[in-house]
Amino acid sequence: MNKAIYRPKGKAGEYARWACNLFKGCSNGCVYCYLRRGALATQMGDNKPLLKTCFKDQNDAFLVFTGELLESHNEIVAAGGLFFSFSTDPCLRETLDLTAMCVSFATGAGVPCYILTKRGEWITDGSIAYESLSKTPSIREKVAIGFSFSGDESQEPMATSREGRIAALRRAKRDGFKTFISLEPLLDTAGAEETIREAAQWTDHIKVGLLSGDAGFYEGKEESLALTVRRIVSYCGRMRIPVYLKESLVKVVGPMTEYENVVDKDYSLFPIKKP
Repeated sequence: MNKAIYRPKGKAGEYARWACNLFKGCSNGCVYCYLRRGALATQMGDNKPLLKTCFKDQNDAFLVFTGELLESHNEIVAAGGLFFSFSTDPCLRETLDLTAMCVSFATGAGVPCYILTKRGEWITDGSIAYESLSKTPSIREKVAIGFSFSGDESQEPMATSREGRIAALRRAKRDGFKTFISLEPLLDTAGAEETIREAAQWTDHIKVGLLSGDAGFYEGKEESLALTVRRIVSYCGRMRIPVYLKESLVKVVGPMTEYENVVDKDYSLFPIKKP
């Protein structure tokens, strides 16, 4: 796709209605990553992030991004904002600076941004990129920083540790950002519950999903999975944290609409204010 900003389809479209992909490939080394498996592996699954070949360099990528953002500005705002990123981790050493530049421009234009990462050091170590975003109230109020967990760190060998990600989540929340957790794919039920117990107090929203492309992984585990999800939803309900259950998960555990904090896919941390 020779663009920076696009409308995701399929399961990605369930997660975000508009997204930005500037790089492809990732060095977190997650065994389960959908970009490292199947048809996308040869195109997107490199072990290091590379600028997409449709861009001459990062300056060109930024110019393309700004043009596309302004062209689709109203639609992106109406859809709840812009997601970074489905094709890499946007907060790796190689990707962070361009991500921060684009987020700063987007929020300056009134577009909310969601950043999903498995890297915590850019926050806890006080990177220039993080400081540039956090020091400006007009940016902070339009940025949601999220961390991805699976409950099984052994499947994420090069990512920041769970404790490191939670520490970064806590710092971001204390610094005034909206925060969220992506518990996807949920691989280990005990690890997932422990993560939520330790991290929920620092988050504004939680999304839960299953492993993509491996239906057999959960075979025989349905009852345990449903019990875990119910405990997570109930725990978050007591803390008034909205939880979205992805469609693939609902097919296994049911919709759980009896819980008031279960929300639909259009739930936004940046709702449009009605006049």
